[in-house]
Amino acid sequence: MDPIRSYYVPSFSEENVEVVLLRLPAEISLAVEFQEAASLDHFIIRHLPREGTYLMGEKIQLLNGRSAWVGADLRTDIPCEQEMMETFRSQHPDLFIRGVAGFANITMNPAFVAWANGSLACTRPDVDRITDEDPAFGGLVVERDGSIGFSNDIHFQNDGERGSHLRLKIAGSDVTEKTRFVACGPRLVREGVAINADQLKTSVLNMEWYDLRHVILFPHIHWPDPKLERFDPLNDGDVLSINPGLEVFWRSDGGLNADAIEAFFAGEPVDIDLKAYTEVDAYPYFKRYGTQIGVDRLLEAFEARGYRPTNGTTPNRGEYCIRGKRMAVTFLPGIYNHSLAGIGRDGRFLWMGVKGLGGRAGVTVTDTAQLAADAGFADAIVCDNGGDVHLRLNENPASDTFTDILLSSNNRCRFRGLLLFVERKTGGGGLLSITSRTTLPKAPIGDLRRLL
Repeated sequence: MDPIRSYYVPSFSEENVEVVLLRLPAEISLAVEFQEAASLDHFIIRHLPREGTYLMGEKIQLLNGRSAWVGADLRTDIPCEQEMMETFRSQHPDLFIRGVAGFANITMNPAFVAWANGSLACTRPDVDRITDEDPAFGGLVVERDGSIGFSNDIHFQNDGERGSHLRLKIAGSDVTEKTRFVACGPRLVREGVAINADQLKTSVLNMEWYDLRHVILFPHIHWPDPKLERFDPLNDGDVLSINPGLEVFWRSDGGLNADAIEAFFAGEPVDIDLKAYTEVDAYPYFKRYGTQIGVDRLLEAFEARGYRPTNGTTPNRGEYCIRGKRMAVTFLPGIYNHSLAGIGRDGRFLWMGVKGLGGRAGVTVTDTAQLAADAGFADAIVCDNGGDVHLRLNENPASDTFTDILLSSNNRCRFRGLLLFVERKTGGGGLLSITSRTTLPKAPIGDLRRLL
């Protein structure tokens, strides 16, 4: 097979994309820590259709009724990583924390679930699904003796009101009392084989990839506060953060537009209604200020992400054309940073992180899966994507000094969920260091357009 490459958008980033692999020694196990207040009521959807309007874009709606314009607003009430580790230490004085990685999707994406001591970290749709359908989840299983395994047949039996008390079953056996925790998420590797495009499409249609930017490369428009004379993206927040074309992939009832998903995976164009970008009343914000995005701004955003115009009537991958009041676009796969956790073919726990910059430098989902399979994963789930991807290690359990191995691409220090690498204080101080670190060959996004 061809070598796996990372891709970058030259106008935004020429960063190297690195892959870090961590293999845990037998003395070190896993734990999970999450902000309990974030569970259930903080799940996000990256669209918000409004009655009588066309534009959805990337507006974040919290189910507790509060709206957040940009992702940073979701983190204002989250403890910092250090506080979460102190909470864990106070509850588990017999354990050293030897490392920490992001696992925030367990409270923000309904395809991710974590369970520990009878409590469930999930989003509201998961509670409903567990209550009504009893689906099978795949994920990591950590026993009370610290041993780590993987199962594709994890079930939750609801014995209480709305997830208040759950029994855990694996392959039909009740293991509630013997299991320390489980962590579930979309599977990228199963029995040593990487997920392919058709399997990824099924996963997307099952709404396991709730943030479609991880799968599809959308442009991005920063819309600043009109009271500002000049917008400084490093210091000033957006009033509106828009990913043009994202609205096409969602229905007005909040479900996915399956036809658009099918078109993307088939390499076929989808139509964007230009009214959302050219009419003043297309969105309440624009109507209030008597303005609109405009076609020029829209095309700038597409071309900045490597999309190119075509004179043909059917655009190929990475191309667009204007057809009257509509724009036809054949979208490119998304390039993102990802982290995965799972079990290697030798039965040992593996963690893999891909350093990138969401939508600007990174690796596609299917290539990430192939990287994991090539690295020796037998089974793997996604932990995080984007700015939550990070890894810090404490190589000396006698100290509290952590070394940054992978920094968050957004310099985040607040995470809704953490995956902890832990060791009993009575242990022998296992050596914990990264197994390998590789810089991927890189190519501009235009090469990705030609390859597909």
